[in-house]
Amino acid sequence: ANKEMRIVDAPKFELLQQLVEQWQMDPDNDVLLKKITTHPPLSCTIQLTVDGKIHDEHLNDDGSGDGIELTAVLLLRVTLPSLYPLGETMNNTVPTFDIEYFCCTERQMEFTPDKPLESLTYLDETKLKESLAEEAREISPDPCVYMVVTACLMERLFEFVKMSVQGRHILDKYLCQKRSADEP
Repeated sequence: ANKEMRIVDAPKFELLQQLVEQWQMDPDNDVLLKKITTHPPLSCTIQLTVDGKIHDEHLNDDGSGDGIELTAVLLLRVTLPSLYPLGETMNNTVPTFDIEYFCCTERQMEFTPDKPLESLTYLDETKLKESLAEEAREISPDPCVYMVVTACLMERLFEFVKMSVQGRHILDKYLCQKRSADEP
């Protein structure tokens, strides 16, 4: 799996860094402290590509019962609460996790250029977000974004993925064609 993280609005992040550095030089400056505490929340996007197996009783897998290997691409927006991670000791706030994009397909499938890439599955975003928040609460007050992404998303993403009816049909057709091509 691969990961990529980008600060969503880098100039706001740079401004906050400057304010914190100025405040560290002059910790008694209440004006700087107020600017830091009222600064809009920072957010970043994390792009993940995760390989995993999906189990679907209606899908004609290879007969092993191990499930079908799929690849998911996920774009996750993480918004940090004010004073993160220090603010958690006051009111137990954790970052907000929002799914910006999700697509899941069989890695070897080919799509014609005139067709849009469609996900074979759907993601239960509500349960995934609840799980991410719970994982973050267990780790807090320590910084938790990296651990949540690695422990919850990288290891457990496919627990929240279900085959769509159309995806099941497309994948079953593809797997049958692949088996026929592989037979002598």
